[in-house]
Amino acid sequence: MKFKFFSVLIIALSMCACKKEQNRSQLNAYFNFKVDGAGVSIADGIGINANVFDCIIKGDTALYINVDKQTQGAGFVIKAYPLKDTTYNLDSLQIGYYTDPVDYRRYYTNNQKKGTLTIKRGTFQAADLLNTLEGQFSYTTEDTATNAIHTITEGKFLMERKAQ
Repeated sequence: MKFKFFSVLIIALSMCACKKEQNRSQLNAYFNFKVDGAGVSIADGIGINANVFDCIIKGDTALYINVDKQTQGAGFVIKAYPLKDTTYNLDSLQIGYYTDPVDYRRYYTNNQKKGTLTIKRGTFQAADLLNTLEGQFSYTTEDTATNAIHTITEGKFLMERKAQ
């Protein structure tokens, strides 16, 4: 049930974005982390079967970041007012997640499995389009149906529009 709720929440946030104008040729991005000690690196890609970089801000109260490398991915849903450069605690309200390429399940932070997301550099003054977002993260996720756990460490990301 919790999996369905979070899946619907993430899809709803994706669909509610005001403007999702991603000029792909102008995007400079990377998303690196370790999952259970193994390194994962996802670079921005263009074309069929490319890596997906979604960074959506809804007004100034919700930030959605989703990065996928075909079947493996990670991301965050942050609800705060105002959004700003700071450290957010990840739990059942401010969500961190990991999508496992082996079992295709999505694992979430919760009130027992927690972590942090630090946004070091964000341009939140634009109502719905971020020019720059940079940060670090680490958290533990769990699939409550199976009690399986994944630990995400040494996470770093940059999503930045290059000057035209």
